[in-house]
Amino acid sequence: MQIESYRARLENFEQNLNGELYRYHSGLKNQLELTSVYSEYSDLFSRESIHEIKSALDNADGAFPSRQKSLKKIHEYLIDQHLDFRAAPLTQEIAQFDAHHKLVWEGKEIFFSQIPSMLKDESNAAKRRQLSEKYARGIRDSADLRRRKLALRQTTAENLGFRDYVEAREYIAGVNYAELLKALDTVVSRSDDSYFERLRFSVEATLGLSLQDAGS
Repeated sequence: MQIESYRARLENFEQNLNGELYRYHSGLKNQLELTSVYSEYSDLFSRESIHEIKSALDNADGAFPSRQKSLKKIHEYLIDQHLDFRAAPLTQEIAQFDAHHKLVWEGKEIFFSQIPSMLKDESNAAKRRQLSEKYARGIRDSADLRRRKLALRQTTAENLGFRDYVEAREYIAGVNYAELLKALDTVVSRSDDSYFERLRFSVEATLGLSLQDAGS
């Protein structure tokens, strides 16, 4: 296997993917087209390619740690992109919903995707709460798409030999999420009282609201 040629194609893919994401999120195009990008490089993210890289990793000569490191990074990346590749059609549907779903605000139609920036600019607490509620309803309207995407990721991870999607993410990130959560729980339990006292003071001083009256 020629790692350099493999890496070169992965870099080309990464450039094309990032270019597509940039054009969409910057407003240069109004439709996200991930499937076409992934289709051009689909052989890179096939299960066969993933197994080939894994086999090369398992059989790599320990005398060449740099090669082992390269193979492991490629293997992690391929798994990550295989998960995204399989979910790309649903990712596009969710993006279409976020970009084109409309709702009425103060007698005018606005796009769902405008709400986060409107929330940042709205100085009236009551209006912010109303906007936040509309945003939550929009999220619920697309919840089925998001559930389907998560379920597909779960199935895809299992088909790759992982116990579940979480285990796949742990392998890709090199993080034990159970241990991380345990550590964070310890920190949170020790800082809860101090945090909420400071939050209460900040909300009262900055917004003129009691903590129980402050929304998300």
